[in-house]
Amino acid sequence: MEQPNFWSTEQSYFRPSAGQIEIIELIRQQNELLDNIQRTLYTQNGANQHHAYRAKIIDLKMPLGSMIALILKWQLAVILAFLILILFILAVILLMNQIGLRLPPQLSGMLFKIIQGN
Repeated sequence: MEQPNFWSTEQSYFRPSAGQIEIIELIRQQNELLDNIQRTLYTQNGANQHHAYRAKIIDLKMPLGSMIALILKWQLAVILAFLILILFILAVILLMNQIGLRLPPQLSGMLFKIIQGN
């Protein structure tokens, strides 16, 4: 089933004013110009048709050593990101304490339990 065209001036869904009709027409003209520019660029680069290429990865051949190195790099990146996040949270808490704001007791108790490991 075809979706209704809400921007169409022939249908009763939307009745734009004269200024809005002019804006819609200018946008249509702009889209045509952009299509012409894109077509020109493709033909200048030697491509007569513009296609959207899709790739389906079936297999990833990677040596075991490289795969282990990649996994270790991911783990290191996650650990460092977690440490940076913790440092940022602690800096915010310290800044709040410096300016006189206190954490709610429920939140401070929860953070204390997390730090203790309970």
